[in-house]
Order: sequence, then C-alpha cells, then structure tokens
Amino acid sequence: MPDDWYYTQGNERQGPVSSAKLKELATEGWLNPDDLVWQNGMADWVPAGKVRELFGSPLIQALRGAVEVTANGGGSGKPRGKRAATVAAAGTP
Repeated sequence: MPDDWYYTQGNERQGPVSSAKLKELATEGWLNPDDLVWQNGMADWVPAGKVRELFGSPLIQALRGAVEVTANGGGSGKPRGKRAATVAAAGTP
C-alpha cells in the first residue's frame, strides 16, 4: 500500500497517515471496516473493509471477531481498541 492515506471518523477527515499507521489503527480498533479511506489515485472514498491489506477477507474478519468474543469469555474481559471500550462501557443488555 502506498503512503499518504486519509480516513474519516464521524464527519471529520483525518490524515495523511502512512500505510503502516493506517494498518495499526485498524488492528487496534480505532479504524472500523465501515470508516472511509482514500489515497491519491483513487476515484472515490471507499470503506476501509474493502482494502484487503487492512482487514483481510470478510471470512477472516468474521473469524477474528468470533475468536475475540470467545477469548474474552463472551464479551467480558479487557476490550480491544477505543470502539470496543465504548461498547464495553455501555454494558450488556
């Protein structure tokens, strides 16, 4: 992935960041597959989940989520990333 990526969170554009930083944001849960990303040469913004280098295939994403829930005892334990912490703070219905 070339450098100088931009991404959105909410309605705010962030960046530029390097490919490595964008991957780090995705790995740590700061960037979700639904957040939009763009770099020079792209016709339009795309969901980050469509950038294979960030999240992998949809099957791998689903398996990763299942493993995290199982490893955390069904959602208890230490959440990963900012967004996971927000969900965990809201509690279980």
